[in-house]
Amino acid sequence: MEDLADVTLPAAEAAAAAAMAGNAELAVLDRQMAEAVARAALARAQQVPDPTLEGAVTHDAPGEFVWGWRYAVAIAVPIFTRHRAAVRVEEATIAQLKAQREALVQRLEGAVGAALVRASTQRQQYMRYRDQILPRSREVEAMAEESYRAGQTNLVALLQALQAAREARAKAVQAAYDYQVALAELQRAAAVGPPP
Repeated sequence: MEDLADVTLPAAEAAAAAAMAGNAELAVLDRQMAEAVARAALARAQQVPDPTLEGAVTHDAPGEFVWGWRYAVAIAVPIFTRHRAAVRVEEATIAQLKAQREALVQRLEGAVGAALVRASTQRQQYMRYRDQILPRSREVEAMAEESYRAGQTNLVALLQALQAAREARAKAVQAAYDYQVALAELQRAAAVGPPP
């Protein structure tokens, strides 16, 4: 089993990038934005004249000719409609989708950043218990036992020292649990983003 102290927390940018790369909602918004951009380009293309050239060679038309040819030129000129409304609708759709995407990116970055800060804080607390509080608690417990065996303190003082050491160990276990929960929340936030 891996020690919790060996777990390295990712950088905020890397965690946010991972959250954005794996977010399905963000991918859907990107696809919708690409579709809206294509529709806007189509609406703009419909604002200009559209020339069409056509040519053909025909063979064996009974009763008329054996070989013949024809050509045609057509120009669709948008006189009565300039498709301005369609362009504006698509531009508004693009702006709305950009705003939704930016809001989602901000929400993802916020959730990942908050989870990273929680994990960092819980890691510091876990490390403080592991490296400072528990060793001192063991020292105090050992000194209280020695003092009791030497007859310098009574049983009540020993029991109080043992109780304090037990409470410190319980708090250390809680700190380790809180750190694991914070790591799980960070992994979830980086993988799927914040809850809706």
